[in-house]
Amino acid sequence: MNRHGWIIGFLCSALATLAAVSSASAASGLNVVFGSGGISRLSYNGIVLFDESVPPADSFRIVDYTLSAGGKVVHVQDDPRHSDAWNAQTRTLTRTFSWGTAAIQYAVQSSAVAMTITVANTSSSTTISGLNIFPLEVRFPMLPKDVPSGVHYGWGEPGVVVADYGSAAAAFVEEDAASPLYYGLLNDNNTAKFKNLTAWIGTQRLPWGGGLPDLHKTIAPGATEIFHASLRFGPSGSTPKTLAPDVLAAYAAALPLSVNWPDRRPIGMLFIAANGPKSNSATNPPGWLNNPRLNLLTDEGKADFAKQLVAYAEHCIPIFRAMNAQGMITWDVEGEQYPTSYIGDPRVAARISPELNYNRAIDKYFETFRLAGLRVGVTIRPQKLIFKDAMPVDQLDIADADETFNLLADKIDYAREHWGCSIFYVDSTGGGEDPSIFARVHQRFPDVLLIPENPNVGMYSACAPFGSIRQNRMETPDLVRQVYPNAFSVIDTTIEKTPTREAELIDGVRHGDILMFHGAGPVSTLVQRAYREAAGR
Repeated sequence: MNRHGWIIGFLCSALATLAAVSSASAASGLNVVFGSGGISRLSYNGIVLFDESVPPADSFRIVDYTLSAGGKVVHVQDDPRHSDAWNAQTRTLTRTFSWGTAAIQYAVQSSAVAMTITVANTSSSTTISGLNIFPLEVRFPMLPKDVPSGVHYGWGEPGVVVADYGSAAAAFVEEDAASPLYYGLLNDNNTAKFKNLTAWIGTQRLPWGGGLPDLHKTIAPGATEIFHASLRFGPSGSTPKTLAPDVLAAYAAALPLSVNWPDRRPIGMLFIAANGPKSNSATNPPGWLNNPRLNLLTDEGKADFAKQLVAYAEHCIPIFRAMNAQGMITWDVEGEQYPTSYIGDPRVAARISPELNYNRAIDKYFETFRLAGLRVGVTIRPQKLIFKDAMPVDQLDIADADETFNLLADKIDYAREHWGCSIFYVDSTGGGEDPSIFARVHQRFPDVLLIPENPNVGMYSACAPFGSIRQNRMETPDLVRQVYPNAFSVIDTTIEKTPTREAELIDGVRHGDILMFHGAGPVSTLVQRAYREAAGR
């Protein structure tokens, strides 16, 4: 993290001692000393974690803000033009700027410091378009392991980041459930030396942090925004559920679990096209059935393709039965002739590959599986497909939640109406999407299974998100199960060798995860064994 421009204000130890007000809990070992600038010293179980007299140290800080007025936008970083006022009775530090105030009020509880941050826009015509706040920096005796560092989204997961430093654990908690906020514990250029992490709440990108979505959270003239956070302590080995069960429960209440899919049998993955010199040809641009000899330029060749497509489905059905599968997903129903593959828009499949409609080729393909008692599914994407000269050339990300919902709903509608699809792999999700979009989609289509590629915790409320052994995802993550005990994932097991962590895979199936296999064969003994072992336990 770029610390250039940080405002360093240190009180000498004598003045801090005279001005300090100490609050401690003997049972918890938490001791907090306040001075004229807020917290001046914090320790837990005798270990000092913050001391303003030891540089570099930062307590409450407004990192930057953006103001909008009259069509002009002004961004200010580390604004020195402010005044501070400390109220010892209410333990409130108020920082006054030209546009209003940012105040932090502290409340020491049994094993936590609660922080209420109030930002008041007192101007009559200026909007606060965004700001970033660092409530406190913590210096640990040893750098915590496995800290989920970096950016987190309040709407994508509950706002709890645990830092376990060996002798104890600290959690920075953003307590406004499912709110559109950035938060986290951030490292910086001094972290390797000083073992420090900085608590962060924000509504806009950090000045040095690109590539983040715009949360569109503003404070209008005359309006006030309140943020609630806390620093909580517990023994080493603590989890979000043990340190912040209230926050996890509030998040689950804001995004309640709605997915209802009792069938947890395996799902087959099918790819009816390919992209490469051994698949595509001038007579078979989409690479259908990995056969460059197909000739889609003649009616005879199109009829041959239709027969081969149904024959491919008939070949797969005995494999699905041997796997006791519930259904399949076809990843590439639009073909793979364009750089935008997987296209994920079944509405355009016959438009860009008209041979799919010859002799009802694609309809008969899905019908073959349905008549065998199998569910069918396709890939969809939350991006809008862009055409140029009648060819798809790009996928456009959509910022508007309503537009994204309508796009996904239209794609699902088409696949349900034309092919009877009920399983949908949602490709190219970025993980930062608002999970309420998927909740709306599932509310619209309660009888479908949504499998987003890159999920956040909130997506599990309405989906069975995708995981892969290749990504080291063997089962539903612990944090997800802490929030949604009945949540489950769909795990891709298509690798060449048996994983060394097969026990985790079996544990996932035992808790309800669904495994995926290559639907065209050979039979996956790994998946069969995992289901057999899970049932035995």
